[in-house]
Amino acid sequence: MMPRKRCFMRLVARVLHERSFRAYASTVEYRNPSLKDVAEAAGVHPATASRALKNDRRITEATRLRVLSAAEALGYRTDPLVSLLMSHRRTSTTPDFQGVIAYVTRYTTPGEWQGVSESFTRIHHGAAAAADRQGYALEEFCVPPVKGAAASFQRMAIARGIQCILIAPLPKPNGHLRMDWDKFHTIGIGYSLIRPEIHRVATDHFGCLVVATRQARRRGYRRIGVTLNGQVNERTDRRWLGALMVEHQRSRPEERIPPLVTRDWDETAFRKWVLKHRPDAIMGVHMYRVADGLEKMGLRVPEDIGLISLELRDREKGMSGIDQNFEQIGATAVHQVIGMFHRGERGLPSAAQKNLIDGNWVDGNTLLGPVASAPH
Repeated sequence: MMPRKRCFMRLVARVLHERSFRAYASTVEYRNPSLKDVAEAAGVHPATASRALKNDRRITEATRLRVLSAAEALGYRTDPLVSLLMSHRRTSTTPDFQGVIAYVTRYTTPGEWQGVSESFTRIHHGAAAAADRQGYALEEFCVPPVKGAAASFQRMAIARGIQCILIAPLPKPNGHLRMDWDKFHTIGIGYSLIRPEIHRVATDHFGCLVVATRQARRRGYRRIGVTLNGQVNERTDRRWLGALMVEHQRSRPEERIPPLVTRDWDETAFRKWVLKHRPDAIMGVHMYRVADGLEKMGLRVPEDIGLISLELRDREKGMSGIDQNFEQIGATAVHQVIGMFHRGERGLPSAAQKNLIDGNWVDGNTLLGPVASAPH
């Protein structure tokens, strides 16, 4: 029995030794390609390769693409934690961030969206502040809807080790974006990206209109009209109109006013709609235009007609309406994508989730009447 036992123990030891050696050999033989390797393959200096991978504007597009192609061919990856450690060793202070969250916009130049919508600016501010608090940097990447832009961004993100992506509101609704989503943790903001279906954070537009309608009714308004332009209607996934249909069911037939939905602001159509339906209050977006239109008709706000903004902005200061908490939307998107990173949740979800942010009612000077007590 003893010789057999010795043979068995030797066999076990040999197997364990071979397994340990294979595990060790795999770690020794595998070497992540270095930045120097990428630079040599691309025929540039390592400093140039580093700048190209960081999308430095001083690097020409041809050189940047050559470096990205070399990095992709070699399988080069940067490790945000290693970068953090090296930064710490080079300085006497703790670095400001651990990694980068990509803020993907579909404009051609960075920051172009600031001149398009105040809400886009507030969302970005909220996201940037939340990322900073969590030890990350929010970096904008322009991925315009042109051939090759998405693929170029993807190569650069992979080369830099960027894994977390926020898809910012698009310039136009009903947008598409094709990438290898399995490589990223992704959260969309709003409803303008319709394909693919991803987790997203958005305003609770349905709830906002319900709150606004009930605030108006508590002040005695009954014939409440809604005016929207077509792009806003699409961008909100038609949820305001869905809420209006529900509120119409709760009102008398003579109080129901069909919504005015036009492609752009149409003052002639607006005038005809007001004269035909005689609303005692109007709600919608871009309500400064509505106020101007009513003034041209000789109608006073709020003496003749009340106004409610469903998306309060700076030029509507003092107006009654809804603050959509855009900063909170941006912050929540950051928290969600970091959570996905920690849980290892990549790719497209089997069932996409929508995190809806409530709006806050703001009392202003564009409604009359005492506020009746809410029903119990």
